[in-house]
Amino acid sequence: MPGIGGMLGVSLYVLGDTMIVGRGLGAAGLTALNISIPMINVLNAVGLLFGIGGSTLISKALGEGKKDKAHRLFTKSLILSAVAGILLTILFMVFMDPLCRFLGASDAAFLMVRDYLSTFLAFALPFILFSAGTALIRNDNGARLVMIALLSGSVFNVVFDYIFIFKLGMGMRGAALATGLCAGVVQRHHHFCLQFCDTALGG
Repeated sequence: MPGIGGMLGVSLYVLGDTMIVGRGLGAAGLTALNISIPMINVLNAVGLLFGIGGSTLISKALGEGKKDKAHRLFTKSLILSAVAGILLTILFMVFMDPLCRFLGASDAAFLMVRDYLSTFLAFALPFILFSAGTALIRNDNGARLVMIALLSGSVFNVVFDYIFIFKLGMGMRGAALATGLCAGVVQRHHHFCLQFCDTALGG
């Protein structure tokens, strides 16, 4: 059940974003969002790279009875995720315009795509930590905690989208800010959950 709830949370996250952007910014907003979504997938993949990879090594270490090694692997997985997040933030910000063109932004959509990505990619660090933490905590018998985090994150995302787009008129920057802030909220939830994890931050 927690696994299904977690997947539902992810689905609601994307669905809510699409619905609010579509109603608030129309076809142009949806076009910009669809062009930008691959970058969300890239950051998610980087986080899962360290999260699932670390979880595999942690499970192996625990199976061998090496709990201290499992602690260290848990810590290193999060540290590497953080380093990747910082480096990717710098890289994407430096090459923002070429990145938008590479993703297929036409002249008509370029400014909206740039507004979205320049805001969202500023949250690359918490987003990658959120993805990595999701895998690590789920692997540590924390599927229910992950489900709560993802479902609450999807709700916050819809609320923030509505406020930033309809009330504050922030356009695509508002949509990106909502997504980034929600990733930060979930990441902080994961940080709180670490105290309940058997293999949480070790030496």
